[in-house]
Amino acid sequence: MESRPNNMLEDVLRQIGQHERFVLTSHARPDGDAIGSALACCQVLREMGKQADVVLHDGVPRIYRSLPFADQVLQSSRVTGSYEAAIILECDSIHRTRLEGLEDRVLISIDHHVSGRPFAHVNWIDPHAVATAEMVFRLARHAGAKFSPEIATCLYTALMMIPDRSCSRERTTIHSLWPANSYSQEPIRHTARAEFTSRIPSPRSGCSAKPCAILTSRATLAMLG
Repeated sequence: MESRPNNMLEDVLRQIGQHERFVLTSHARPDGDAIGSALACCQVLREMGKQADVVLHDGVPRIYRSLPFADQVLQSSRVTGSYEAAIILECDSIHRTRLEGLEDRVLISIDHHVSGRPFAHVNWIDPHAVATAEMVFRLARHAGAKFSPEIATCLYTALMMIPDRSCSRERTTIHSLWPANSYSQEPIRHTARAEFTSRIPSPRSGCSAKPCAILTSRATLAMLG
């Protein structure tokens, strides 16, 4: 079952190798996975020697503005410039980006949603991934890109914004990121603590969440301090 997603990853890497100038974007009103994935993927491309920019219709929400590279994001309703390809993350159509000017680029879609649609020239859709951030993590590893503390910070924050689901897969991905770098936890504290705390049910809430999901959430908060 893993062979097809791996083939799609190879297709994405092949397209990245064939082009030099990329614009990255996601859906309008972006959430944590969209922001963290876009910021990290942009830096992975730069580590690979590519020219890359993130353009978002609604910009970076305030809660994520302390993340590395967030101040480099361009807010616009139209993509201009000599970009050869567009990487659209966590989004099932061009329409949802609310950006004009994407149609004439080579389109690459990276999405983890079951509802993901193959609208682009190259589509990497993996519903088994916990988050699009996990897919960017895999892309970076397969590309042999340098895994900087800043990239790790963006991806780790994105993973923390995903509602608890496949506990073992999420923990595996997070633990792969955690020991790799001594990155600053301050951006993570600022962006994740309040929202993540709200997801942890109290013992008296009657919530039916799996015990392992609750424990994973509490362990993550413990690491945040």
